[in-house]
Amino acid sequence: MSANDVQYRFELAVTKLQEDLQYLADHGKVSQSFINKRNQHVKCLIEYYEQSQIQIESLELELANEQHQKSRLVKSHLMEKEKLEAVCLLHGITDLASWMVKPLPLLVWYVTQLYEMGGCLLPQKWGERFSAAPKYLKAHIRTAMSFAYDNWFLNRKKEIDQEILHRYAATQRNKQESRENQKTPAA
Repeated sequence: MSANDVQYRFELAVTKLQEDLQYLADHGKVSQSFINKRNQHVKCLIEYYEQSQIQIESLELELANEQHQKSRLVKSHLMEKEKLEAVCLLHGITDLASWMVKPLPLLVWYVTQLYEMGGCLLPQKWGERFSAAPKYLKAHIRTAMSFAYDNWFLNRKKEIDQEILHRYAATQRNKQESRENQKTPAA
């Protein structure tokens, strides 16, 4: 049943109640004080209904405003994401989507491990071009960019990824075990 149906039925019931009271009063079946009391009750019902309608309209307006703000926020976040993707593509990072699906703790773990190893990941496009470059050019590029970790990192990327994932999984298991141990009461 829609709100309009409920409103119509309420108004119809109040009108019918008033008509019935008027009929009883016109035929002398009830006293005037009884009619006055019942009219007071009807008036209270009408006031309550009107106040409820005002509150509903206020809540609907507030909800519409919140939805509008959330919509603007979502659009803003989408725009920022698109800008990030564009900047990544400008810098040759074409595998952003594959990194974005990874959980934040795993990404933080990668950063930490790479930092500890003194390295960083090259943009995918740059790595592809670097791998295809002649040996003499690779040596000049390494020298120019002062690579401390040399080609070993590029050649061992999958191995390093697996090691990082293994360490991350071990850390997560240790955290879970720690949480379970804290839940278990000491004997």
